[in-house]
Amino acid sequence: MPKENPHPYLDRQVVYNFMGTASNDIDLEGEDKPVLEKLGFESCVFDAVRQFALEDGLKNDANKWPPLITDTYDSIAHCPNGKDACTKKEFAVGFFQDYDTEGGHPIYPKQQIDFQKLFRQRDGFWEDKTEQFMAFKYIGQHRLEDARSEKLSHGGETVAFVLRTNSLAKLEHRPHFGRIGADMYFTKDGLPLMISTPDGLKIWRGEASQATWNYWKFVWRSSTFLLVTALDHLWFSHFSAGNMLAASTRETLAVDHPLRRFMTIFSYNTIQVNKGAIHQLVGPEQLLHRSSPFHDFHQVSEALNDMIPSLEDVFKPFVGDGINDLPKELQSAPLYQDGRLLYAELKKLVDEWFSLYAGEWCSASGEVADAQIKHFMERRQAWQMGTHFKDDAAWLGLYSKDGKALKCDGFRKWLTVQIFHVTGFHRHVGTVSDLASDPDFASFSWKAGEAFGRPRQHLQMMAIAASTSKFFPKLTEDYSFVASGLKNEAKAKEVLTKFQESMRQLAKDIDQKNEDRAIPFMQMDPTEVECSVAN
Repeated sequence: MPKENPHPYLDRQVVYNFMGTASNDIDLEGEDKPVLEKLGFESCVFDAVRQFALEDGLKNDANKWPPLITDTYDSIAHCPNGKDACTKKEFAVGFFQDYDTEGGHPIYPKQQIDFQKLFRQRDGFWEDKTEQFMAFKYIGQHRLEDARSEKLSHGGETVAFVLRTNSLAKLEHRPHFGRIGADMYFTKDGLPLMISTPDGLKIWRGEASQATWNYWKFVWRSSTFLLVTALDHLWFSHFSAGNMLAASTRETLAVDHPLRRFMTIFSYNTIQVNKGAIHQLVGPEQLLHRSSPFHDFHQVSEALNDMIPSLEDVFKPFVGDGINDLPKELQSAPLYQDGRLLYAELKKLVDEWFSLYAGEWCSASGEVADAQIKHFMERRQAWQMGTHFKDDAAWLGLYSKDGKALKCDGFRKWLTVQIFHVTGFHRHVGTVSDLASDPDFASFSWKAGEAFGRPRQHLQMMAIAASTSKFFPKLTEDYSFVASGLKNEAKAKEVLTKFQESMRQLAKDIDQKNEDRAIPFMQMDPTEVECSVAN
């Protein structure tokens, strides 16, 4: 039997009402280090200057593009490679081009999707297929809602779906910035039909001028980008799921407990990354605050905490036959096609690992008997954010009818969802460097009336993407070494080796799917998906 966990509860670092991150990772220091240091990683740290006054440069237009990208009578362009003129995107990407990580990788991730080439017209406006792709094939897929009940139609076309971001508009903005927020309504074919502004105005395609339609599409793209990045990626995946898994396992499970060893894969370096994130992203007048338009980041933190969704709302389509509750048009989305395949393999892994130790962990009646696992679930509430645990516990069948006994089947299901959360789903909501590279496509903020991000805020936003794009182990790695010294070591290593083989096969299967897609969907590809939120 594993020895009792000798470690005390972890100290935490707290900002505002944030639950806090653990201040140190006991798995990366002291006598417990040798097992984990084999994973290794390359990291790039782009340490932005955070001591300057918060000056947006919008009132007097000191912060503008022309002096940076064009030679004028009183300024010389600062374009990459000595060019006399360049686009905003060329300047922004070029700003980082001379910097590499210690491992030789570009500090700003290599482009995978060229949105300008795919969707921008010669007149500078963006095709409506831009938003169709972003919502139905890219970062917005999990946020699409059925809107048929609203019975909205115009010009013979009827609304079928909506992706909402107007919830961000209520937050107080700094002067001169455009308001974050726009709800975009789509036809059954996925083309944008109408945009509802924060003031409730309905901007219909075909009725608005091309410039007005283009402006509000930029607002929606930018608002979606910010909402997914701040809420789904940072607060939901990093600070709720990742934080909870990493801290709770270290506080309650002994280093030789099979579940602790298993979870080192999916919580690897999470504490270190989250600790850096609260300094760089959550606190006042830091990069996320400066690059966004919000006045009071305490207010932002409280709002995002309140907006954390339930596990059921996000992950039900991946579990069992939950996909059938989605409209048929969404069931074929690449997120669900590929994500369900990845989820199924993770479920097999969890089930096979549990089968090795079920005799010790579970009673004959199917209840969790292991004291450390029960303690782990008790400490979960000290680290997990959000307010939906009771409802999620009912959905997953976590507890007995009287609510007193933790059920083994429910715990396995809950654990599988959380592991998928910090791997595939995290990759889906966290792969944003292509979105962030072009100020004309999307930005975290913009001056009111302009359909592009200003250079100061946009480069600060890109610095976030650069500093958080690190290179960590993928799901296709060999993790069998974590079973060294465990009871049933040979069988445990066999389970992990089998998982590696399944991940390599899944990568091949997704490659085949992508051959039939106009734009490949890589977010569930195990060769791209990290083993934890530490990237």
